[in-house]
Amino acid sequence: MHFFIDESGTFTHRTDADALISTVGILVVPSTNMVRFERLFRRHRQNLPKLRGEVKGKTLTERQVSSTIDVLRKTGCLFFSSAIDLSLHSLEELESHRSGQAKGITIHLSKKHHPRMIEDLWKLRHQVEIMSMPQYVQLATLNDAIVRTLNLSTNYFAFHRPRELSEYHWAIDGKNKQKATNWEIFWHKTVMPMIQSRSLRSESFFKIEGGNYSFQKHLESELPKYLKAHAQKQSRGEAVLLRPIFTEDLRFSSEPEPGLEAVDILTNGIRRALVGNLRKSGWGPLPSLMVDWGRGECCIGLPHLGRNAVEIDHQKYSSVLRHFMIGGRKFLPANYFSKHSDAN
Repeated sequence: MHFFIDESGTFTHRTDADALISTVGILVVPSTNMVRFERLFRRHRQNLPKLRGEVKGKTLTERQVSSTIDVLRKTGCLFFSSAIDLSLHSLEELESHRSGQAKGITIHLSKKHHPRMIEDLWKLRHQVEIMSMPQYVQLATLNDAIVRTLNLSTNYFAFHRPRELSEYHWAIDGKNKQKATNWEIFWHKTVMPMIQSRSLRSESFFKIEGGNYSFQKHLESELPKYLKAHAQKQSRGEAVLLRPIFTEDLRFSSEPEPGLEAVDILTNGIRRALVGNLRKSGWGPLPSLMVDWGRGECCIGLPHLGRNAVEIDHQKYSSVLRHFMIGGRKFLPANYFSKHSDAN
């Protein structure tokens, strides 16, 4: 699988209402379809407007966004997105959430733990505590999108195209051609450790009975003893080191390339749909690239860094969210439940 990551928005409080919604998007291109995807997208982009030689989603019309979705659907791509609305958050909530997450990283540490684990987790806590609030909000939204993407794409392909689990390639929109930016350092020092820490402290990642995960085995590593001691008891036998999945092939690119241009179009499309400056004829087909959990939930992740999400009123764009509750690709094969009910 090839993962392309981009973000849209400022992840900060501003007076402009449209700026209060920010999104993270992850496009997944099956490795077996990568050549065809690049060929079709390059042909398609010839008819799209360019900004300094690059296709940017914010400049596209509804017809151009819709036709891009059609190209991606033909090549078996999946799209995942999480959106955060800062008009629904107070600064006090955000600060409390950041403080709680930072404290949670080290709360269970004691002298019984391995010195290396203690050192690593205190470094991670410090990184979270000193980051700016927009960077923290982006981290939380990005983590939500990555966990959603890894869970759904891994399980989706375990039933539909298991060989896709044999390789994980990550491409992230880089911001500087000359050197690693703060965003890239932020990814290596904070994003990956936070996701690993989350996997140890909760049941964030799962596998479904009946799926074929055998092609993923070479990427899985048992947790070192000093991390196993930190994992929740119920997951100590199952937890694996996630770093190999992220670092097998991870790169930052500041050059225009099909995957990053495509994810920019989709990520901007989600945000433009929520703020109301892209008509439904443009974003309407997007659920066809997304995976339906089969639980009547919205295909867009909506993290809230404060109150319980069920208490949040999304009335101003509720019609958009309702549209993303239907039309997604089925998570499990049609005969899954009948086969497993027979087995039981």
